[in-house]
Amino acid sequence: PAKTTLFYFHGNRVSVGYAIESGSLIYQQVRDAIPWEGPLRFVIWSWPSDRICGPLRDFRVKAMRADVDALFLAGVLNRMPRQVPVSILAYSFGARIVTGGLHLQGGGELLGNKLRRENVNSMRPVRTVFCAAAVHQDWLYFGGKQNRACSQMNKFLVLYNSLDPLLMHYRYLEKNSQPAAMGFAGLEQGRLADQSVVFHQRDVRDQVGLSHSESRYFSSTELVRQVSQYLQWKQAQ
Repeated sequence: PAKTTLFYFHGNRVSVGYAIESGSLIYQQVRDAIPWEGPLRFVIWSWPSDRICGPLRDFRVKAMRADVDALFLAGVLNRMPRQVPVSILAYSFGARIVTGGLHLQGGGELLGNKLRRENVNSMRPVRTVFCAAAVHQDWLYFGGKQNRACSQMNKFLVLYNSLDPLLMHYRYLEKNSQPAAMGFAGLEQGRLADQSVVFHQRDVRDQVGLSHSESRYFSSTELVRQVSQYLQWKQAQ
């Protein structure tokens, strides 16, 4: 129970084999970036994100698949003992799985589903880091679609890239609105639905540049160290 469990959620257009390969590499980078207190359990969460023909169709189908996986995530977290320290690192569409899962865990509803009342808030708040999150910017605000997710976070770090060439077009995901992506525009200060969460964000355009590549985020020693520090649970915490 004292072992920190770190979940890693990959982004879109990733095969199972590549998810294992990239996840294993990220595990090594995170482990080596800082001195960790105690053992670390690293979980690679693979979801069906293989490429689909047509960029816009691919985008919309994966958004629905991410929401479905959020139901699975809530079920997994719900079964974890409260004393287990949990951290989450998510990239691109993987962040959408996380916000949906935490929203359910906080008592919210997703795709017509809710957790049973006795299972809500059954885990301790998690440490969460998003990189290039393909999530609506306003979903975690007061009145937002997934506003209960923040109540399940202990600390929350958002790394966004205002030069991201893919998330720049995120507004075309829905036909009747033009949502901004959290991973492109960041979050507006003071608008999170739960103000008790320790929240920081950073525009990493200087480190990542004109790219949506996950490897660009983790090729920066400085960013990997910052991410690792956010994810670590210390014994006194």
